[in-house]
Amino acid sequence: MEDFMARDKELFESVAQLMFVFEDLVLVDQVAIRKLMERVTVDEMAMAMKEIPDDVARHILGALEADVASSLEDAITHLGRVRRREQQTENEKARNGAFRTR
Repeated sequence: MEDFMARDKELFESVAQLMFVFEDLVLVDQVAIRKLMERVTVDEMAMAMKEIPDDVARHILGALEADVASSLEDAITHLGRVRRREQQTENEKARNGAFRTR
C-alpha cells in the first residue's frame, strides 16, 4: 500500500475512504494512534469517537498517554448530542489521518 500511496496519493486516499471505516482503527498500532493525535485536535477526535463501539474506544484510549486519554474522555463526555453528519466527517478525518501514518 505504501508503494501505491507514493505513486498516486489522491487515488490512494479515495480508495482508502472506500476500503476503511473508522472502526478499522483497531488495526492500527499504538504508535500510529499517537501520530494521529498529533494531526487532529482532542475535540475532533472526541466528535469522531462519540458513538463508536467500546472495543475501538479502548484501543484508541489505551494507545495514548494518560493525560491525553483523560482529556479525550472528558471531551467525549461533555459533547452531548452530535449530528451524525458531523461525526461522520470527523470519523473520516481521523481514519484518513491514521492510515497516512502507517
